[in-house]
Amino acid sequence: MESKETLREQLKTRRAAVSGEDREMVGKLIAEQFLQAVKIPEETIIAAYWPMVGELDTRALLHELHEKGHVVVLPVVENGNGLLVFREWTPEVEMVEGVHGTMEPPKDRELHSPELVVAPLLGVDDAGHRLGYGGGYYDRTIEALRAEGAIFGYLGLCYSFQNVAELPVEDHDQVLDAVMSEKGVYSFKKEAA
Repeated sequence: MESKETLREQLKTRRAAVSGEDREMVGKLIAEQFLQAVKIPEETIIAAYWPMVGELDTRALLHELHEKGHVVVLPVVENGNGLLVFREWTPEVEMVEGVHGTMEPPKDRELHSPELVVAPLLGVDDAGHRLGYGGGYYDRTIEALRAEGAIFGYLGLCYSFQNVAELPVEDHDQVLDAVMSEKGVYSFKKEAA
């Protein structure tokens, strides 16, 4: 099995080959699928992400979730404890650059604890293991949120080519509940997503 570092480089290269037009088109398709396939109670606090270079474009999804009345929050690396915090996003927010080149809501935006977390990824395997960028922020944060009973779902978004048969797994890796690509949603739980 290839190392996480090798897989990261391979998948970043493949993802970088997706044109901006295709990223936007798939992002719109994902937004439509998400609203049809994922059962979300009204006014849920949903953590998503602002797309970095190459990532699946979530901006259409963010707007749709906001229009449906959900509280949309985006991850921020703020504390020295290695956990993400989540600041509220609305369409009029002017994003600012954060740690690692991410774009995030400014510090004056309210913090919320999410009930559903939608995460970016570089790769995902058939068992729901997520390959991220290697910082461990999502793993530590999801572990803490699950321990508190704060979230009902952890969903990854990706292109279908980001699925790999098997990833190297470490004890701290948190398994996704489901993953969604342009080909649909796949649940790793026994019940439907």
